[in-house]
Amino acid sequence: MKYLKYLPILLFFSGIWIYFSCNQKEIIQFQIVKKGSAIKRSIHEAGTKIILSYPCENSIDTVSSFLVLRNHLKQVKIPYSVSGNEMNIHIDAEVVTASGRYYLDIINDQYSTTIYELTIKPRRPDGKLFTILGPKSIHMGGEDLSELLAFPTDEYHNPAGIGLEYKTITSKGSIKDSISNLISTPFFHDKVSIMDETKLILGSTVGGSNSNEKVLVGLSKCPDSIDFSISQLFKIADGRQYFRIESNILNDEYNNLIEDGTYAEIRILDESHNTISKYKAFTINGIVTAMIKNPSNKGRYFLKITVCDLDKMKEIGYFEPLISKLAYKWDEEKNIEIGPLTSTLGQLIPDGIPVTATFSLGKNATTITKLSNDGRVNIDPRDLWLDSNSTKAYIQINGQTFLIHKKA
Repeated sequence: MKYLKYLPILLFFSGIWIYFSCNQKEIIQFQIVKKGSAIKRSIHEAGTKIILSYPCENSIDTVSSFLVLRNHLKQVKIPYSVSGNEMNIHIDAEVVTASGRYYLDIINDQYSTTIYELTIKPRRPDGKLFTILGPKSIHMGGEDLSELLAFPTDEYHNPAGIGLEYKTITSKGSIKDSISNLISTPFFHDKVSIMDETKLILGSTVGGSNSNEKVLVGLSKCPDSIDFSISQLFKIADGRQYFRIESNILNDEYNNLIEDGTYAEIRILDESHNTISKYKAFTINGIVTAMIKNPSNKGRYFLKITVCDLDKMKEIGYFEPLISKLAYKWDEEKNIEIGPLTSTLGQLIPDGIPVTATFSLGKNATTITKLSNDGRVNIDPRDLWLDSNSTKAYIQINGQTFLIHKKA
């Protein structure tokens, strides 16, 4: 091998000069004058050629020396040739497909050193613009925001949008009808809102690449007004029958239908406006419907429905007691036969209604509860180990209390 003897050798690549020289230890030393230079055109278009020229002919041992191009992920061996006082290095487009920082190393049995650093730029966007929209539905009114992310890439999936103009085109309804910006990062993001449209179409373009359309759905916030009607109502305080409520069609201030699944709370209130029962419902096609159980105790009741921060309350009316008069038989056989139990509609009360009898024993009281069956209940005081001296009892049915006496 022939070595260089203190003769300056010059490397020129993309306007950058790199010097190295031979030293007395017979090892070639390379000194990079300027690092991190980006080539002016993509390596993928025609490859990249590096010419290493020097005045000492045949000073590079082409048998034992080889070149390696590497980045943080991989390294590849690069072919070269020596002709006279020139070393020709050609980096083929097929070898390097990822953009970014690369290092060129010369290696032989005596040394390994980096002789050049280069940044390979991506190609222009390949015509397909990948975008992400999220969230895909927001409330109307201009307060909520959705973000559109765009990722321009070249054919090798390298980020390729830096320095290019990016534009978002929207259909009617956006606060900003067209947004144009210069991309300074590998991706671009834009924030979009909706005023009064139920649907907004979004499109993006950068460097001749276009995205597929994205659809942003506008959701109604709260109804502008609320009302409801009541049907299938029988005002009997039996705690078993149901009546139906249905709201009007709920629209927001822009006259858009309230979105499906909007939460509604329904409460039954007594005449003191205390909550007796509470129900949950959700809008379907802008309407709230629910089946509400009759209260168990007689009295005057109200119904209140709340959607968002809007509510409406109406009086339902007075619910008659389940039983207007108690029929019973209590003779010397000690057995108490209660019934037939009929409602104010003249019908037998439903099976399974709890009927409680309370017997007084001096200062103490003992109770027993049975369930109605075919409108009747049988109670035997002896089940409570009461003697024949028990002559009166209190019967409670659905909040009503009746005093009964044993037949003399």
